[in-house]
Amino acid sequence: MGGKKKKSKKQLQEEYEKQQEELKMQQELERIRLEEEQKKREREEKVQRELEEKLRKEEEIRLVEEKTILKPWLEGISRELLAIKEKCAEEALWSKFIECNPMPDPVIESQMNAYITLMAETKIPTLDQVLEKCQEAELVTKSIINSLADALEENEIERKNWCLSYIRRIRALAKHKLDETTSFIMQKADEYLVKLAEPLSSSVAGAAKLKSVMDPIPIKENYIKAAKPDLKSGIWLNYQNTGPKFKPIDYEELCMSADLPRQIFEEPCVMRVFWTSYDYLSTSTEQADVVIGGIYEVNIYKFPELPKTVKEWKLRPVKNLEITLTPRPYPSADIAGVATVNPLRMAYQLPSIMYVPNPQMVRIALWDYDSSSWTENEISEILLNPETKQVNFKTKKLAPFAMLSSRITDYPYSFFFIRAVSDDKVLLDIKGKRIDMQFIITPGYLEFINTTNISELRFLEGQKFTPGVLLFQLANCGIYIMPDERDFEACGLTPKSQEAEELAILDISMNIRTFAFRSTKWNKQVGGDMVLARIRENLEYDSFFAEDEEHDWRTVSWYHNKCCLTGLKETSDEKKIKPPEDMTTHFLLNLVMKGHCTTEAENRMGELRSVQLSDTVKKVLRLLRILSFN
Repeated sequence: MGGKKKKSKKQLQEEYEKQQEELKMQQELERIRLEEEQKKREREEKVQRELEEKLRKEEEIRLVEEKTILKPWLEGISRELLAIKEKCAEEALWSKFIECNPMPDPVIESQMNAYITLMAETKIPTLDQVLEKCQEAELVTKSIINSLADALEENEIERKNWCLSYIRRIRALAKHKLDETTSFIMQKADEYLVKLAEPLSSSVAGAAKLKSVMDPIPIKENYIKAAKPDLKSGIWLNYQNTGPKFKPIDYEELCMSADLPRQIFEEPCVMRVFWTSYDYLSTSTEQADVVIGGIYEVNIYKFPELPKTVKEWKLRPVKNLEITLTPRPYPSADIAGVATVNPLRMAYQLPSIMYVPNPQMVRIALWDYDSSSWTENEISEILLNPETKQVNFKTKKLAPFAMLSSRITDYPYSFFFIRAVSDDKVLLDIKGKRIDMQFIITPGYLEFINTTNISELRFLEGQKFTPGVLLFQLANCGIYIMPDERDFEACGLTPKSQEAEELAILDISMNIRTFAFRSTKWNKQVGGDMVLARIRENLEYDSFFAEDEEHDWRTVSWYHNKCCLTGLKETSDEKKIKPPEDMTTHFLLNLVMKGHCTTEAENRMGELRSVQLSDTVKKVLRLLRILSFN
C-alpha cells in the first residue's frame, strides 16, 4: 500500500519562502491601498475644510453686512425707546414733586446717604416710634427694590449691586435702631414695671383726690408691644418670679409666642420677639434656599440692674448696647453636651398672602452665625395652619428662624407659549413645577392672571406693575421665578450662552406681532451655545390655535451672533440641528424668515408699532429666563 510521499526539507523550505514572499506582497499591496485611502481622506478633508472656511468667511461677511444694514434701524428704535423712558422719568419726578414726598430718591446716592446718616443719628425712645421709623425705612427700601427691578430688567449689573448694597445697609440700620431702643427700654425698665393708680369715682371726690396722688403700684412683669405692616416686636419685662411658665410667653395680638427655658424660670429676664416681612440675614450670601414669610427672632437677655435712689436722686447705671443686649444662649454652656436639651415651643404668623400649597412639606430653619447659613438640624414638630397661616414648631436652639423654600421650587419650566392677542397686548403661558401661570404684557406693564384661582394671589388680580416689581410681589407670596446662573446646576441644565439668549429675546420681542413662539423639548438637550424655540405665524392674533399640528411649527436656533431654522421636529427622536439645505444663517430672525413665510408676515415683520411693548416683552423674557430654564 503506497502512502503520500513525504516532502523533503528543501521542499518545505521553498514553500515557506514562497508563502513569505506572497505575504510580503499582500502587505505591500495593503499598505499602498491604505496610503491611497489616507491620501483620499486627506484630500476630501482638505476640500471640506476649505469649503467650511469659505462658508465661514461668507457667513462672517454676510453677518457683518446685515449688522451694518440693520444698525440704523436698531439705533432708531433705541432712540425712540430712550425718549419714552426720559418722558416717563420726567412724569415720575413731577408726580413726586407735586406730592411733596419727603422720601429720598432711590437713584440719587447723596440723598440716600443723607437719609441713612440722619436715621443713624436719631435717638428713638419708644418701641412704637422705632417701629414707625423702621417701617418708613422699609418704604424707602421698597423704592430701591423698584429700582433694583429696573436694573434686572435692563441687565445692569453695577446698578443691581448698588441697589442690593443700599437695601442691606438700610435693613441692617433698622435692626440696629430696634436694638438701641430695646437697650434704652431695658435701662429704664423700672419705669415700665409700675401701674399708675386710677382715681376713684367722682361720687367720692375727696377720696379721689387723695387716690390720684398715691404712688404708682409696682408690678412683677409687663409687655411692651408694637406692630407695623412689615415689622412686629414685643418685649416682656419679667422682674420677679411669677411661677413656672408651663405655657409659652404669648404676645397675643402680635400672633407670636415663645417658650421660656426652664433653667431661668426663677430668674428675672427680658424676652424680645421680633418679626420682619423681609430677609435681613442671608441676602448677602449665596444660598440654595430663599426665605419666605420673613424672619422671626427670639432673644432672652439678663434683666438690667435697677437704679438706686439716694435722697432725692435716682442713680441709674448706663451701659453700652453690646453689654445690655448680650443674649442668653440656649442651650447654655453648662447644659450643652451634658444634659438633655428640652426643645422650646415657638409660634409666629406668616403673611396672609403666603402661598403654601402643601403644609406637610413646610421647612423651618434657624440661622447659624458661624457658617452664615440656614440649618434645619435643631427644628422639629413643624405645624402650619393653612387658614390662619400660624406656624408652630420646636427648637433646641435660640436663633433667628425662617421658613425656607428651594430657589428652584417653581422652575425649570416644562412649557411656555407667548403670542400677541392684539396690537398692544401679549399673552404668556408658563407651566411651572407647582402651578400654571399666565401673564398679560402691555406697553410698560405686566399683569398676573390668576387662572388657578389661588386665594393668596387674588390681591394681584387686575393690578398692573412693571415686570420686575410684579415678580418681586410673587416672590413675597412664596413664588420665586427669577432664575440666575447659579441655578443651572441645581436644575440639571446646561448653562446657556447669555449672548445667544439675548439674541433670541431680541428676535422674539421684535417679531411678537407676527409670530407665536413656543418651547421645544430639544432646548435642554442641545449644547449651551444654542437656544431653541418653535415658531409659527400668528397674523390674526389668536390666543390659541384650533388647528395645531406639527407641520404648523418650525424650530429656530439662536447662537451668540446668528440664527437659523433647523430640521428638528417634536414628534421625532432624531436630533437634526443642521439647517435644511435651502436655509442660511442670518443676523436676525426677520432675515431668516424672508422667503419662508407669507407675504403678509414679511410685511408685518418690518413694522414696529409699539417700541415700548417690544421692550416690555424683552424685559419679561430676561427676568423669567424661559428660554434657558425649560
